[in-house]
Amino acid sequence: MILRTLLKGAGLNPDQCKIVKHSGEKFEAVKGNDIFFMAYQSCQPYPSPKWDFTGCKYLIAFGGTETSHTASLIGCYRILSTPIPICPAQMPEGYPYIDTYRTDSKNMFYKMAIIKNEELDSLKDRLIIEWNGRDGIRTSKYPVKVLSILNPKDVFPGYEKLSIMFQDLKDILDNIKEFPNWRTALDVYAIYLLTDVQTGKLYVGSATANNGGLLNRWMHYTTNGIDNDLTKSIPSERFRFSVLEILNKREANSVIDKEYAWMERLCSYTPLGYNNNPHKSYGLF
Repeated sequence: MILRTLLKGAGLNPDQCKIVKHSGEKFEAVKGNDIFFMAYQSCQPYPSPKWDFTGCKYLIAFGGTETSHTASLIGCYRILSTPIPICPAQMPEGYPYIDTYRTDSKNMFYKMAIIKNEELDSLKDRLIIEWNGRDGIRTSKYPVKVLSILNPKDVFPGYEKLSIMFQDLKDILDNIKEFPNWRTALDVYAIYLLTDVQTGKLYVGSATANNGGLLNRWMHYTTNGIDNDLTKSIPSERFRFSVLEILNKREANSVIDKEYAWMERLCSYTPLGYNNNPHKSYGLF
């Protein structure tokens, strides 16, 4: 499918649309803040063939991904004005690049508004297009290829935020082909944490080449149950999974020391936790 066809299906006239891709350091600094992103996108060089909004009624914005030739949908915007000079008062409080626009006369300001479109809103961060070449504006006549529409559940939250119950993890890992982002994210070596939500007791484990990495280790649990010595008699559904530390694959020789350090730090040794205590000389218990 090409993007033009999808825009028609969303009720937009593709001839009134232009497509933009953003990436780079400044974009990364504002992409998580809708107000800052709007200001960033509204301020563009003028005149500039690369950033020409002339004749554009709707702007379909995409952001660069970790893959250089792809981009994911940010949203749909209505262009409300021809370019006007930038005034600092137009910029939101705390905007990180306001000094640039106070002194750079090459930039102009386009008034924009977010368009509520049920079809496109449902595809935010999920619609992946092919984008070869530099960032900039393209008309919808450009044959932009739709590469994929991600499963709405295939959004990995990041290692620091990951906290998932056994059954939810099992639903993902039992259908891992439908969750490529999760597959990629869990293909690592790591120190992980299991929390018994009923008792609060902890189990610290490691996933390295010895047990196939984190993905294979957790798939073993979701297939066979949490069958460690002190947890195998406890219903697996009571456990919450999280990641304590991602390991460099060259750190194989220090994994055990790191694992024991986390056990000590979190007091996960029996009887307070579910780890056997190989270091009673620590004098913890």
